[in-house]
Amino acid sequence: MRNNAIMRSIIKIIPLFICLNTNAYEVKPHLTKTFSFIDTPSINKYETLGKPSDQLKDFAVGLSYFNNNYTASITTNRIYNKATDRGIIINGVNYINNSKATIDTFSIGYIKNRFKSSLLLSNAKIHTKTLANNKIQAETKKNAIMAGFDFGYFLKKDILINIFYFGRNKELNIKKVIGVGFTKLF
Repeated sequence: MRNNAIMRSIIKIIPLFICLNTNAYEVKPHLTKTFSFIDTPSINKYETLGKPSDQLKDFAVGLSYFNNNYTASITTNRIYNKATDRGIIINGVNYINNSKATIDTFSIGYIKNRFKSSLLLSNAKIHTKTLANNKIQAETKKNAIMAGFDFGYFLKKDILINIFYFGRNKELNIKKVIGVGFTKLF
């Protein structure tokens, strides 16, 4: 509950950010696709990490605000988000770990020439089901705020490629998240 209140408070900052400068600003919708590596202590030698095509199962949409060299954005993957499966065999029993992550992100950054750097704050909700013989053995729902940063480069005025990093998060049992993103501004 506390995390949701924090995220709502952060989203309320965006209009304030826009109003701080009386110069004109632009608002652009965007579509983002990310490819991530999540380092977690739960990965072991008996576990399969799924298929590379699992990375294609979701994308994010949002709004970006530009004001001179400053930018802020809100992004969510709630609109198109599919669960991914990871398997593990214990004592001959095949377990499937079915996970779905819903991530809402607020970023604030600075653009110089074609380069962009941002601070990121994400509200991550992860719903996991562990199945054996098509029966649910365990189910968890976790929610946490994660902080990170990214660096990007505008290939064109409306196409951004970036790398991002999120640090350790105990609530989600994550050591780190690194990845690359592709954003199309409209």
